[in-house]
Amino acid sequence: MIFNGPKEFRKVLRRYAVENRVQIILRPNETRRVGAKCKFKSKCSWLCYGAIDRNSDNFMIKNYNPVHKCTTSNKNKMCTTKFVADRFKDDIIKQPSLRI
Repeated sequence: MIFNGPKEFRKVLRRYAVENRVQIILRPNETRRVGAKCKFKSKCSWLCYGAIDRNSDNFMIKNYNPVHKCTTSNKNKMCTTKFVADRFKDDIIKQPSLRI
């Protein structure tokens, strides 16, 4: 997959974590690459790394292990108020009579 940059890639990782109810840890900010691993490193080998491709200058996934061996959880630090607002902003605007 190709992304516009590290910000969009982080946003997609957050959405993946919330929708699949898994806990991931994002590595500290770097301008050229982003890494994410499962919070339960000893039990689970899930990981996803993205970086800028040398040949095309596109931001893309470089390394991905899709297998989650850990259990799902309803608590997730990635599900913040900002995430919820961004996720449902368009739905709320389309339906102004929607009760919140």
